[in-house]
Amino acid sequence: MKKFLLFFVSLLLIASCAKKEGEQPKKADSGKSTGIALVKLNEIGMTKDDIEKELQGMPEAVREAFLQDSSQFMRFLEDMANKEALYHEAVKKGIDKDSALQKKLEYYKKITIIQMLLEKELSQKVKVSDSEIKEYYKKNMGELASPEEIRLSHIMTKSEAAIKKAQERIKNGEDFAKVAKELSEDKQSAAQGGDIGSFESGKMPPEFNNAVKTLKKGDMSQPVKTEFGYHIIKVTDRKKGKNVDINNIKEDIRRVLLQEKQKEILDKYLQDIKKMYKVEINKAEVDKYLASKGIKDSGKDKAKDGAAPAPEKK
Repeated sequence: MKKFLLFFVSLLLIASCAKKEGEQPKKADSGKSTGIALVKLNEIGMTKDDIEKELQGMPEAVREAFLQDSSQFMRFLEDMANKEALYHEAVKKGIDKDSALQKKLEYYKKITIIQMLLEKELSQKVKVSDSEIKEYYKKNMGELASPEEIRLSHIMTKSEAAIKKAQERIKNGEDFAKVAKELSEDKQSAAQGGDIGSFESGKMPPEFNNAVKTLKKGDMSQPVKTEFGYHIIKVTDRKKGKNVDINNIKEDIRRVLLQEKQKEILDKYLQDIKKMYKVEINKAEVDKYLASKGIKDSGKDKAKDGAAPAPEKK
């Protein structure tokens, strides 16, 4: 059953590679290296070119999974052959002529044409230079840096009186770890002298964040109340965040800047397109359609030219 499900999952993942209506796979051609069949389905051969097209049409993660090793690749070939067999069986039964399929193909054709238009008008015209990447890196260096790491120890008690007693002993010179082992009611950390490990700055419980944000290494907080009880917290180490090497995130920054530029150009492009095509909405018919679907009127479209919707009559 698991193998059966995996097969159909793979079919869904590589559905974007399905052949066009009526297109037949190439037959084996022993005279050319690119025409030699790696897989045969009856007399129909699937060549290296067919396999390359199939692989290139997949999402990158799926493609890499199939190319991990020979066993994964053999599973890919088996899935490809199964898909071709199902495709030809469907054509034989006339499913490729089904009206529902034609509607779906028309829809995906429209979407594909729009994508190609946007690629032509946007993607191919938008470039991000190295100087822009460097400027973005400098402006956002703080956000791009790895966060500060803080190592903490704490003593926890259920009562305020007990935590004040622990605080007093430490102020009088006793070792924090020794007092934690003797008095802390968090037995797991008490065994480690109160150590609770390292945390990224700002990613601790809010009471801890507030208590330690101004403390230096070796400092101890005043008693802090949480849902678990009362605590005194000691900062045993602070490691400043490190700046990320620009070369390690260069392409990530490029993608961010590309998206920003593309959105800006797309917004302008859509405004220009709207000037060429007049859009009219038949509100009465829209209301009828919404009512037939049981969709409630939000009231937002009642306000025009900045005016508030009229109050409902009681």
